[in-house]
Amino acid sequence: MSRATIGAATAALVLSLLCGCDALPNDPTAIRLSDGVVEVELCQTVEIEVVSLDERGSHTDRFWEPFWYIDKAPEGWFTSRISGVTPDGSGDDYRSARLRGGDELSVFVRFVAAEKEDSVITSYFVVPEDGLPDEAWLKSDGTLSDEPCS
Repeated sequence: MSRATIGAATAALVLSLLCGCDALPNDPTAIRLSDGVVEVELCQTVEIEVVSLDERGSHTDRFWEPFWYIDKAPEGWFTSRISGVTPDGSGDDYRSARLRGGDELSVFVRFVAAEKEDSVITSYFVVPEDGLPDEAWLKSDGTLSDEPCS
């Protein structure tokens, strides 16, 4: 297991402990670039509360840098796929990710769950060295697929 993977798992655990949420690390999520816009497939429909996507790479001096953050989604925002447009369509909280080969991406989603106060999805991705092919889904285990949840 790489240092980056251990670091991301530790960060996810700390975030879940700080927010008092149940963490579901390495959920079956997937990301892709579609016409230059990052899409995140959660592989389950949930009522979104908070979304944070951060990237780290040579262009960020190896520091985690947020590129999309919504701290309070509109009530009733049920979805399984998140893209670079905010629920009201404005896109104000969105900045395009660079996602170059070797870059890392962290996904944190807090959502409402019927049986619990709230729950968390955390995922960590490393972009393949030759980049992320347009429309291909990258899974947190590093595999590429035509289907995000298979």
